[in-house]
Amino acid sequence: MRTLPCLRRLLAAAAFVCLLAPAAFPAANAPMPLTAAAAEDAARQLGLPAVNAATFRDVTVVRDLAYARRGEHELRLDLFLPNNATAAPRPCIVVIAGGGFLAQPRTRFGFVAAHLAAHGFAAVSIDYRGAPGHTFLATLHDTQDAVRWVRAHAREYHLDPARVGAIGQSAGGHLAAMLAVSADAPSLQGPPGTDPAAARIQAAVSLAGVFDFISRLKDGGHQKKAIAEKRRSNGTWVGEPFTPTSRVWRDASPINHISAGDAPVLFLHCRGDDTAPFEQSVQMFEALRPASPRSKLVLYEVGGHNMLRVRDTNEKLWSETLAFFQATLRPE
Repeated sequence: MRTLPCLRRLLAAAAFVCLLAPAAFPAANAPMPLTAAAAEDAARQLGLPAVNAATFRDVTVVRDLAYARRGEHELRLDLFLPNNATAAPRPCIVVIAGGGFLAQPRTRFGFVAAHLAAHGFAAVSIDYRGAPGHTFLATLHDTQDAVRWVRAHAREYHLDPARVGAIGQSAGGHLAAMLAVSADAPSLQGPPGTDPAAARIQAAVSLAGVFDFISRLKDGGHQKKAIAEKRRSNGTWVGEPFTPTSRVWRDASPINHISAGDAPVLFLHCRGDDTAPFEQSVQMFEALRPASPRSKLVLYEVGGHNMLRVRDTNEKLWSETLAFFQATLRPE
């Protein structure tokens, strides 16, 4: 039986290949180190003097994870994880890009998620639907589903389902605040059978958000520039032309959904913002503080609407952001 040794050698070789296979061919959606190019891009977009590509050497990313299905279309997220070993599950922060209430890809604010992961938080940067094809409830439901995804996959990725946060800028800041106040608002929930508690967050950071469309866009309101254009573009997303008595415009405003026990929110805004007036953050903070005493307001003198691109303000807002999430999402 001269063929037997050959067969044995073939079987041994096959077994060796099988042992190597998991390392040579990682499973789909496996955590991978942030590439050098991605780390350099994140450092460039952050624009912070102390941040360079080496800052992200301990960050891994799981890309292209489906978190919700809308008909034939899947919404996806990228999950950023710190590599540092810890016995306790990590808090996770949902990162929501801004962009005029238009649909946004998860890649736009990936650098924010990477920076949070470099500081010990897990973070998910998400796709979401928006104008012109979808109105505010669809967008809000997408962000709520992202929170639910975090909780549903907490064990798989070593996340803490009891400590979920959100951060966003501009339209994303509006949506982060909506997540903070929407869990007890029946009109803001998804389809029947949706669990509102699973979408409840424990903290949010809102940069340059809009929280009361009525006080912003009414005659003599906060908006002093391009008011007609804002009524038109925001109306595409809200779902009907602006009127100060509209129930739909009121429902689209986070300030009308505040209730006891809402998550604390850090509001960051620049006094010189002529796109989203800073008075919006002042008004929302003052309304929320009795229900959520740990909320905080910080106003800057320079930075305009895009504070993340102005170095002096950028450094300050990141210091405030990380300190706030450390205080509100870390175990007590």
